[in-house]
Amino acid sequence: MIRIGEPRPIEPPPDADRESVSYRSPAGDHTIVFSDEDEYAMGASFWNARLLGADDKTTKLPYALSVAPLQPWSPDGTRFAYLGTEKLRQPGRVLLGDIAAGFRWTTNPTWARGVFWSSSRPVLLVIGPGWLRLLDQQGRMTRSHDWRSGEDDPVYGGWLASGERFFVVAAETGHKAKLRAYDSSGTLLGEEPLDPADLLPFDTKAFASLERSSYSLRLGPGTRSIGALLDRWSDARYDPATGDLRLAVYRPTGPLGPEPSAAFSRPDGGLTAPAAIQWIAMRVSE
Repeated sequence: MIRIGEPRPIEPPPDADRESVSYRSPAGDHTIVFSDEDEYAMGASFWNARLLGADDKTTKLPYALSVAPLQPWSPDGTRFAYLGTEKLRQPGRVLLGDIAAGFRWTTNPTWARGVFWSSSRPVLLVIGPGWLRLLDQQGRMTRSHDWRSGEDDPVYGGWLASGERFFVVAAETGHKAKLRAYDSSGTLLGEEPLDPADLLPFDTKAFASLERSSYSLRLGPGTRSIGALLDRWSDARYDPATGDLRLAVYRPTGPLGPEPSAAFSRPDGGLTAPAAIQWIAMRVSE
């Protein structure tokens, strides 16, 4: 079973450098490099991708559409995977590569939020809003789980260090977020509540009238975001080596009030609130 430690507040971790990211294979003889991050649409990034061999051979790969969270290498270092596309503005699919036989695309699912090879088994975990899939080395689905979720709802997950168990953090529509634990076959081992309302509580009654679907949170002088960020995790980072799961959510830093900036004036007179991100960490282990 997976054990969850007591949450503790932490300082915000440093922003990850995602302009150029590389992942070395377990054997150390190949490296996947994602570089030259750019936008092809508002808020939508892509990276050039290439595979470097031990003999300095470089193989160009299709664009990557996400470089984290990602565990791209199979345990034997012969296969790799990431979310990509051959043409921008087409749906993102999971690319399944073989260092000796090229690559191909899995047909399902699209627009994954996380792609993770187990460190000990030839099992690929792919997660998205409302679903998880386990694939084998050939990209064939071996197990699936689905739950009710909006397409923009957050979902996080990853394998523990042993590669024998994994977890997914998500909320089913109308319910609080949970951490669900699975074994490598996809069998559910158990679940634990892991909702921001419980772990980082605030005066919900005072902000009950804040519109969740509009840009009612003031995150800075020129930044506004939707009020729903008060009710769901905004970021998660898991380090299998240490077992630390770091989670972030926005919390109000002041009272409700009129929008103070003319640039963000609200004709409907809706109230806004200042907010900032808060982080906690907990140990997730076997």
